[in-house]
Amino acid sequence: KNTMVGITTALFVSLLLAIGRADLILDGGDSGWQTNTWYSQVDGVMGGKSSGDLTFLESNSVMSFSGVISLDGGGFSSVIKSFSSAIDLSPYAGFVVELETTSAHDPNNVDAPLGLHLQFHDSNTRYIGYASAFAVPLSSDIGEAVSVYLPQTSFDRGSWVGRPCNDCQINFSSIVEMDIYVLFQEGPFEVKV
Repeated sequence: KNTMVGITTALFVSLLLAIGRADLILDGGDSGWQTNTWYSQVDGVMGGKSSGDLTFLESNSVMSFSGVISLDGGGFSSVIKSFSSAIDLSPYAGFVVELETTSAHDPNNVDAPLGLHLQFHDSNTRYIGYASAFAVPLSSDIGEAVSVYLPQTSFDRGSWVGRPCNDCQINFSSIVEMDIYVLFQEGPFEVKV
C-alpha cells in the first residue's frame, strides 16, 4: 500500500494521496475548494441547539467552519462533501491532515485542543459513517501549519445517527462522502480547512 492520503485542514483539509503515485487531492489545496459540493449539518436534525457556519475565504483556498456546540441535544456540528462518483482510496495506507492553527496554546491554560472526526461513507453502507478522531496539534502561534496522520485502520468506528455498528467495515474502494465533525466540546469553535 502507498503510505498516505493527504488532507489539508486551516485548520486546512485537502486530501492528498502520496508515495508512489501522483498526489490525489480530494478537495482544497492549491486549486481551492469545490464550494458547491460542501454543506453544513448540525444537531438540529436530532433536536439539538448547536450551530455551524461554512464559508470559503481567500479566493476559495480556505474552508472556514465555525459555530457553537451545545450539549443540550445532539452536541455536534459538521461539514459534509458528497462525491459525484465513488472514489477508490484502497491503495493508500492513510491520510495526512494538514491544519493551520486557529488559536495559540498557553502552557498556563489547561484547555484541551480542539478534537475533530474525519469520517468517510462508502457506497455499500452509505448511511453508516466510519470515523477517525484527532486533535488539532498544540502550537504557540496562530496560523502555524501543522499536520496529523490518520492510518486507514483508524477508521474503525462505524455508526449511524450516533448508534455504533459493531460488525461493519468500511470499503475504501468505494468512497462516496467525506465529513468533518466537531463533537461534544461545548462552546465556540473555529476550523479552517
